[in-house]
Amino acid sequence: MARELGVSRQTVMAAVRDHGEAEVRNLGFLESARALGMDEHRRRSRPDPWVTGFVDPGSGRLLQVAPGRSGAGVRRYLGCQDNNTRAAVEVVAPDPWRG
Repeated sequence: MARELGVSRQTVMAAVRDHGEAEVRNLGFLESARALGMDEHRRRSRPDPWVTGFVDPGSGRLLQVAPGRSGAGVRRYLGCQDNNTRAAVEVVAPDPWRG
């Protein structure tokens, strides 16, 4: 995308962080998920930061990407959800694709 727009990757990512994160938080994907998969990922290697991806293993849909790969990031994401949404999640699978 950066190449197509004629800007740097950092410029694209700054725009995503500045404008996209709030939109993603409001999508409410977790509300329909009964299972939650989590896995950490880093695009390449240093200096790219680690992120934690949250997926619905049933649909394979990416629900959210949070910075870091710590328990604090997981708690922060889940803490943003209301009690009914959190209570509806029946299964949590760290690294859901491993089996």
